[in-house]
Amino acid sequence: MRCVCSDVAKIVPTPDRDEGKLEPRPSASSEPAGRVFVSGLRRNVALGLTHTFILLGERRGTLWFLRNILITMATATELLHKHLALFVCEIPVGEAENVYHEDVTIEFPYAPEGHTRSLSGRDALLAFFARIPGFAKDFCVGEPAITEIEGGLVAEYTGDSTFIESGLPYSQQYVLFMYVRDSKIASMREYYDGQRVLRALGEL
Repeated sequence: MRCVCSDVAKIVPTPDRDEGKLEPRPSASSEPAGRVFVSGLRRNVALGLTHTFILLGERRGTLWFLRNILITMATATELLHKHLALFVCEIPVGEAENVYHEDVTIEFPYAPEGHTRSLSGRDALLAFFARIPGFAKDFCVGEPAITEIEGGLVAEYTGDSTFIESGLPYSQQYVLFMYVRDSKIASMREYYDGQRVLRALGEL
C-alpha cells in the first residue's frame, strides 16, 4: 500500500544553528503541519476502513451464496429420496404434498410409442404411481448417484422389477433431471431405455 503525505514537515540542516543539528522546514500549507498530518491520517484510516468493509461485504456475500447452494442441494437430495420412496410406495401418499408442487411436471422423452410421455400436476403424477403395482411387482430402486446443477440435481440410479403380464424381468438405468422451486419439486425429466421396457413386456 502506498501512502503519500506531502505536508508532513521535512527535516533539513540550517546554517544558523549549531552544526549537525536539524530543524524542520516550514510547511508550505497555511495550516500547521501537525493538523495537516492528522487530517491526512484520518483520511487514510477512513479509506482503509472503507476497503475493509467492502472486502467483508464481498466475503459475506460469497458465504451467503455458498450457504444457499448447500441448503438447496440438501433440500433437493432429500426431495429426490422422498420422490423415489413414493415411486415404490415406501412412504404414505400424504407426503406428496410436501414433496411436489401442485403444478409439477414430469417428462419421459424416451418412452416407447403408446407409453406415458409426460404428466402435468401432482394428482396426475400420483395416479401414475398408483398404477405401477398393477403391471410391475417387487420394484426396487438403487441408491442414486447425485450431481448438483443450477436449480436442482441430476440423479443416476437403477430400477429392477418383474412385469406381471409377461413374467419377464425388467432392469433399467435411469437418468433424472430434477428442478426445485420453493423447497418442492417443480419439474423432472427422466431418461431411460425404451427398448428394455418393450423386451420386459415380451414385445421384442
